[in-house]
Amino acid sequence: MVLAFVVSALCLVIPGLLITWATKVQGFDALALAPVVSLFCLGSSALIGGQLGLRWGWWMPLGFAVVLAAILAVIVRPTYRRRLGGREPEPQSTITAALPVIGNRKFSGAAWIGLALGVAVGIWQTAHITGGMEHFSQAFDNTFHLNAVRYIADHGNASPLFVGTLNAGGSPGFFYPSVWHSLGAILVTTTGISVPAATNVVTFCTTALVWPISIMFLIRSLTRNRYSWLVAGALSGAFVVFPVLLQTYGILYPNLLGNAVVPAGLGLVVWALRGGPDSRLLRPQALTLGAIAGIGISLSHPNAIVSLIAVAVPATIARITSLVAGMLKSTGSRSLPAAPERRRHPIPEILLLLVCLAAVPVVWTMLRPKTFQPETIKQIPVSGSVLDALSLAPSGYSISWVIVGFIVVSAAVLLYLRRHAWMVFAYAILVVLYIAVESMPWEWRDALTGVWYNDPYRLTALFPVIGIPMIAIAVGWAVQELYASISGWRAVGVHRPLEGEAEGWMPPRPKARPALAQTAKIVLGLVAVVAVSVPIFAADSMKEGRALAHERFETTPSSELVTSDELDVLHHVPDYVPRDDTLMVNPWTGGSLAYALTGQKVSSYHLLETRTPEIDRLDKTLNTALADPNVCQDVEHVRGYYVLDFGTREMNGVNHASVYGGLRGLEQTGVAQTVYQTGNARLLEVTACG
Repeated sequence: MVLAFVVSALCLVIPGLLITWATKVQGFDALALAPVVSLFCLGSSALIGGQLGLRWGWWMPLGFAVVLAAILAVIVRPTYRRRLGGREPEPQSTITAALPVIGNRKFSGAAWIGLALGVAVGIWQTAHITGGMEHFSQAFDNTFHLNAVRYIADHGNASPLFVGTLNAGGSPGFFYPSVWHSLGAILVTTTGISVPAATNVVTFCTTALVWPISIMFLIRSLTRNRYSWLVAGALSGAFVVFPVLLQTYGILYPNLLGNAVVPAGLGLVVWALRGGPDSRLLRPQALTLGAIAGIGISLSHPNAIVSLIAVAVPATIARITSLVAGMLKSTGSRSLPAAPERRRHPIPEILLLLVCLAAVPVVWTMLRPKTFQPETIKQIPVSGSVLDALSLAPSGYSISWVIVGFIVVSAAVLLYLRRHAWMVFAYAILVVLYIAVESMPWEWRDALTGVWYNDPYRLTALFPVIGIPMIAIAVGWAVQELYASISGWRAVGVHRPLEGEAEGWMPPRPKARPALAQTAKIVLGLVAVVAVSVPIFAADSMKEGRALAHERFETTPSSELVTSDELDVLHHVPDYVPRDDTLMVNPWTGGSLAYALTGQKVSSYHLLETRTPEIDRLDKTLNTALADPNVCQDVEHVRGYYVLDFGTREMNGVNHASVYGGLRGLEQTGVAQTVYQTGNARLLEVTACG
């Protein structure tokens, strides 16, 4: 299992690290951007490899990264080296401003500590949810996700154009974001672990590495305040809506991975808009890596890139506003005094940004999946939607007034400081979208949130992307103000003018005692992390979310998808069923998981599927084999000599007797007999077509 974690981490870091090195990104930022760039390498190499007929393996994303890094090293690295070597200080940020700095500008110790906090929280939280490396979620979509990992491993094809053929019934496949599954398949084929274990390893790496380091890159793109870095790292796993929620409902593994790198993408947008707090990253670097990251995010899940666009719109508007204000100031107007002429000409950039904004509805429409209006539409009051959004908790979970307070106060602080104000509007956009999906009529709901499948859980999962840096920046500012007050008046002892002294006279400020100053920094940092994270972690919504997620990963006698008796039968399938046979199953009773768990071919790989004509007929008429000789022809054609009988209780309480009724009552009609049984779960062999 240790080898699997190592391989997974290397696949998520090394390809991206090669490319960030080629673009001259250094230090912590190179590592922080590595996962989102590695997703680009995983997805692109899978797509290209599938078209070329290359068998999928760890060497493909690595080889792709080596080639791309070599090209970038030849074309752009020398240019970046010259510009970085001779650069002048960047002009004052236009969409965000750096808060005062604590510590050496080049020292990233606080970033590493913040990351360590996020990693520790992610490991603990995910371990609590899964409960064991061989456990798997009992959620609706997990049948497809686990089977997709096995499908890639068996066929050696991880292309998003191929994975969709899994449940297409022999029809042409459809695009399906397969980056998550491709990484899981690498672990299965490379280390030999089971599909559930591989899935859990990828989950650990996503929640405890990709997500916190992505958050750390975003916060470092917004401020150099070390206190903010620490708080952001500690809060990366503090909210139930992400990553806990996406491990509960769905289960939404591709969205989990895509959302985990949205903060890194947003950080690159900030740098591309010249919003960074220093000149650590040049605009050409941000644009190059931003394009790569955008493709990687899209291949992870298309609605993740739409999520990034949604929260980046206010930053883009802020940049346009700043450029226009600068033009008015430089040319002079009644309200703005004239300023010295600048070397940069903003009109082309303004026009380009306006084109980007105009393209947003087009992209929104292109990436919007086909949706269907449900028979009943749940609507809650707008006030309830707003409270859910401010407390970072989905509908039905407890409202935490502590979290509401942190969000509201943080927004007020950012508006008061007039720094990072665009983030408040980005959060407001997410609130409006959440109101749409929970409170608006279907027409408005579908128009605004159809790209997220009109799913409130996918939308609430986005709130931490903006909420965490908002809180971290506000807390960092408050703590730094406190530190300045303490070090200036108490620790340092700034002399104030005495009576009779000249007004405004101030004697030289004595140097602070290093040991005392460092102690004050450390103590304040610890206090800030504890004071903010503890009450947020203690929110009832987090307790409810963790408990429900953990329950989904338990296999019990009454589990919804696969019970403990059924799981025992699944594990014994290889003892009876020939490898080349097709095991007949009703996917709604969990039988489809026989493929993921044992590698045995099954008649249905997902609850939602297109079946071949032969399978469709057998599902409906197998129990009439003694009376209808045509049934045995279909049995012989698909080699469907074995059947899983897991009763009539189906997922979500539905009943598909009209679709899978032919798999019922096989012993009573004399068509089959039991060869293995645990409790009421049975494996049957068809005897009527011997």
